[in-house]
Amino acid sequence: MALSACSHPHEEERKYALPGSLCGVEVAPDLLSPFLPPGEELSVKEDVPDGGTETCELFIDGKPGLFVKQIWWREEDSIAEVASVQAMVGTG
Repeated sequence: MALSACSHPHEEERKYALPGSLCGVEVAPDLLSPFLPPGEELSVKEDVPDGGTETCELFIDGKPGLFVKQIWWREEDSIAEVASVQAMVGTG
């Protein structure tokens, strides 16, 4: 008769502080926690590639950890324009 035991693997520790905002928008750190790996250091790279888009890249110990993209639309933008960008297809 054989007996086996299961143990929980050693979980690495997160030593960096979770951010309270991404791209200027407040975010509860506990909501980000499941998406970020353990590690020593967190760095953030923010970019505004065009007038209506902001991106935030979170790096853990120099490795990509999370990418966030925020798109702002104008009131005059049509639903077809918005949908075409989301679907990555042209409107014409």
